[in-house]
Amino acid sequence: GLSIVLIIYNARSFFGLVAIHWSWTLFSLFPICGILKVGTFVSDRIVVPASVVASIWIAKILHGYATNWFWNKESPLRFFRPLQVVFLLWWIGVSCATVHNRALDWMDSISLMNSALVTCPRFAKVHMEVSKIHSGLFPAHLDLKKTRFHLDTAREIDPDLCDLHKQYVFLAIQEGNYREVERE
Repeated sequence: GLSIVLIIYNARSFFGLVAIHWSWTLFSLFPICGILKVGTFVSDRIVVPASVVASIWIAKILHGYATNWFWNKESPLRFFRPLQVVFLLWWIGVSCATVHNRALDWMDSISLMNSALVTCPRFAKVHMEVSKIHSGLFPAHLDLKKTRFHLDTAREIDPDLCDLHKQYVFLAIQEGNYREVERE
């Protein structure tokens, strides 16, 4: 919506930026819109196009600020220049920290799965994948109680998830519960 307003406001200045924004956004969102299946190897690279678009808009805002607001002595905003500088520095810092932290989430399967649980706590497949982390896939995170909790949660959400039975079998073998192995 804002991109249309910018084009209507000043098409000559903003059309190119909006076109670049939408082309980068559409191409970066294409793999995650369900048409393609991607793993962590591809998904961590999806961060790059979003940061390119953010960099372009930040550069445009800073350029406008530096040329119009900061140097124009007749500007009605000249009394707020120190506050504007502090706000812009704070905004850039928060934006960079957010992009950096989110990019780190996508670089490791453990943080990616935990991030996915925060984003969508009722997603059965993520609960099943987190159960794999705690079932011994990563020995430092071995916790069979957490494994069972996530498997039970996944079963509650989607009882027909086929890989779930296999994970229950692996857990039951680790626990020495062979009746459950037979049942699953």
